[in-house]
Amino acid sequence: HKIHRHVGKTPRERATTKRKQGKAKQTSTMANNPMYNAILKWSLSQHDGTSSAADVGEMSQEKRDFLDNAMKSMVEDETKTMQELVEALKAPEDTPAQIESKQQALEDLIDRSDRLDYAIALHSFGNGLFPTIALLETSKDEGVRCNAAELVALCVQNNPAGQAWAFEGGALEKLLNLHKCGGEKEKQKCLLALSGLIANNAPAQEAFLQAGGLSALEEDIKAEVGRRLKVKALFTVAWIMDQSSAARGKVVSETKVAALLAECAAEEDEELSNLAMTALLPLLKENKAATLAALQEAKPSLAAAVKKRAEAKDGDDVDEEAVAVAKALHALLLK
Repeated sequence: HKIHRHVGKTPRERATTKRKQGKAKQTSTMANNPMYNAILKWSLSQHDGTSSAADVGEMSQEKRDFLDNAMKSMVEDETKTMQELVEALKAPEDTPAQIESKQQALEDLIDRSDRLDYAIALHSFGNGLFPTIALLETSKDEGVRCNAAELVALCVQNNPAGQAWAFEGGALEKLLNLHKCGGEKEKQKCLLALSGLIANNAPAQEAFLQAGGLSALEEDIKAEVGRRLKVKALFTVAWIMDQSSAARGKVVSETKVAALLAECAAEEDEELSNLAMTALLPLLKENKAATLAALQEAKPSLAAAVKKRAEAKDGDDVDEEAVAVAKALHALLLK
């Protein structure tokens, strides 16, 4: 079964969407880069549209040198911009203007880091990941901390090297601390970064479990939190239940997450219900007796919700994957 279609976009997908929407504050595009424009103007001047590709002769050394210098200049300009933005992250936050400048620098880096090569270069060439991680702990401003967490999320997503660098910079501890003390928006950004930090990385997942990551998720799926935070938390729980046997064991033996998942599965909110059922399925598959014992009084409402979802007809407006999960759960509960 798949869980990604229930939770929106990844950090890199969201950053890509921002770029496609043409944000006014974007700082480096083909339209406003003088070197791109110079190359375009030169290229157009070399070809009037009346000759074919076969008529084009060998490029002269002068032309080769021009293109070589232009491309080098573009790379140097981008590296210089990256380094300037990273330096802005280290500036003080004593005035509103300084805070706004730091937020802008982070947003510019987020826009650029939708490309994996740039996310890697941010640390390998710009030395920017460690200052970003430090802001999770040292910044006085919620907006700065949120942007810093989102940038960390981009740098570690599908990036084993970025994951290793982030661990070296203490990202796990700082993200969990910010998640514990921050507001709901900060918690959402932290979950985004934490998911990327431990994805497809067994040692990272073990470190997350040892650091109390499941307790953080447990707090986020309690009834009193906002819906967006609960959705992100349920997605993270469903994902780690699918990936980690150690996590499945700890959820049943050390937390009340299983009972909370059963409560969420019985909710009218279809997205919350689907995610909760998705998270419960690997738990019941691996250790049915212990999971059922952990469900406590939530078991009857879960059974009713699962039965209703499993019996959905083709004409009903329901997710086919969610129905498949419910049918598998229903079969397990009946055994």
